[in-house]
Order: sequence, then structure tokens, then C-alpha cells
Amino acid sequence: MQIDTFLSIQGRLPEPSAIGCDVALRQANNQVERRPVPSVAKRENAPWRALQELDRDDEYYVEFANFGSDGTAYVFINRETTPPRAIFFWNR
Repeated sequence: MQIDTFLSIQGRLPEPSAIGCDVALRQANNQVERRPVPSVAKRENAPWRALQELDRDDEYYVEFANFGSDGTAYVFINRETTPPRAIFFWNR
């Protein structure tokens, strides 16, 4: 299994209160418009933040892990052992 820092989601970026986390829109000049989630709408199980590129209105990204800012985690499972043995590591 491979786990990345960001997950690509199809569709338009939800409003902060709907997704439960801060959202950001990257503008054409590379400026980022930040929209904070109201404190009453924050959710414990929400992504850390969500981001949409200005020219991509059909896809956004959610951040839910941090593996050294841009790393990827890997999980290997040996199902021939009882119980199955799992090894986790991340690489940046």
C-alpha cells in the first residue's frame, strides 16, 4: 500500500464549513486565497486542509498526512505469517 500526503478528489472544492477544515484557492498569480473554517464547523475527522488550483474547477486536493512535507509512506504486509506482519516506512 502507498500513502501520499495529498489525495486528489474529483469535483469542486466545498466551502470550509461543509468540509470541516480550512480551504485555499491558488490564484493565477500564484497567490493563495485562504478561507478559514468557522470554529463551530471544525471537525475532528476532517482533512488538515483542502486546496484547489484556479484553473482546475473539477478537482481539488486534501492534505491528511505529513511525511516530511513531500514524502510518501509505504506499507508491506506479509500474509504468510500468523498474525500477518506489517512493515511501515516513509521516504522523502
